[in-house]
Amino acid sequence: MLLLLGTNSFSPKPTNAIFTVEFDEKSHEFGALKKIEGDFGNPGWMTFSADGSLIVADESAPGRILTLKASTFEPLSAAVGVSDHPCHVVAHGKLVISTSYTGGTVNITNSVTGSTLLIDHSSMYADSWSSQQSSSSSSSSTIYQDRQESSHPHQTVVIEGETKTFLLVSDLGASTISTYDITALLLSSSAIATTPAPTLTPISTLMPSTGPTSGCRHSLNILEDVYTVNELNDTITHSKISLATGELTEVSTANLLAEDLITRAHHGGAGGICSNDDDNLVYVTVRHTSPGGVVAFKRDQSSGGLERVSVAESGGDVPRFIGNVGGGNIFICNQGSGGKVVKVGQDGVSLDVGEMVTWVGQRR
Repeated sequence: MLLLLGTNSFSPKPTNAIFTVEFDEKSHEFGALKKIEGDFGNPGWMTFSADGSLIVADESAPGRILTLKASTFEPLSAAVGVSDHPCHVVAHGKLVISTSYTGGTVNITNSVTGSTLLIDHSSMYADSWSSQQSSSSSSSSTIYQDRQESSHPHQTVVIEGETKTFLLVSDLGASTISTYDITALLLSSSAIATTPAPTLTPISTLMPSTGPTSGCRHSLNILEDVYTVNELNDTITHSKISLATGELTEVSTANLLAEDLITRAHHGGAGGICSNDDDNLVYVTVRHTSPGGVVAFKRDQSSGGLERVSVAESGGDVPRFIGNVGGGNIFICNQGSGGKVVKVGQDGVSLDVGEMVTWVGQRR
């Protein structure tokens, strides 16, 4: 299989680089690493559209969404400008949906017309912190100044309901997960109106029971189960979504590790989340340990409950991303260690990239 690797310098000087590498599924060996250079900015997250085009989030300021031919990396259309530092992108139908970390917005672009709807998450942040700031000074509700000074939507997940399509947004700054109904945007044959700007009101907003310093980072959806990793206190929240209405209900929030790490001084904990092909194992990366870690949970197929079954090293430092690329192949992208991609479950199967690698996927 041919793997694509996204990179991010996390500095004003972009990497302008996407890497490709062949991975032999029988021998579990990587081939030669190839570097493709172009006007990619910081291609920190990528996905594929229904037609096989490669959609790239350029996590720069200002941010851009690029549509490239997956085989040649040539642009298929003009870049779409979005709010600063888009750190995640997903394509669904005609919609390309990105989250702008610094811009504090969710950007929904109609790929046919190029028109974009911005969902401003600043009110979500204000609602989360207003009462906490005025009524409590306890450590459990003290803002992480470098991570929660504003709204930071970090990721979206599209969830197909019974008759509607929902968008779930994880916001690290506000410590919330929220759902929106995007059915009408998918069905509309016209451009997304921008004058006057349409608004999408959250159907449901959930803050983990561990409070506003949880830092909701990434979520995984399996049927009616939603699992959210909370970066700032190393917890995982299990919630249920109604596939009829989009309402969210928390089931539990538990520590990722056996130790209670909620009061640690520095951020950079829980990173990515994915499941195996059978959805009976859920993996979460933990970034603040050195080397980094990956925690495996056994998932109860009936209740959706999680039981921690193992904690292992990630094979490098700062494991930012973990992804299932198909065929039972799960890879970790270690942002530190010079950028190292490691295959889960295969000791010693790793690849040094030489850049801060932040995403891996199989080319379609």
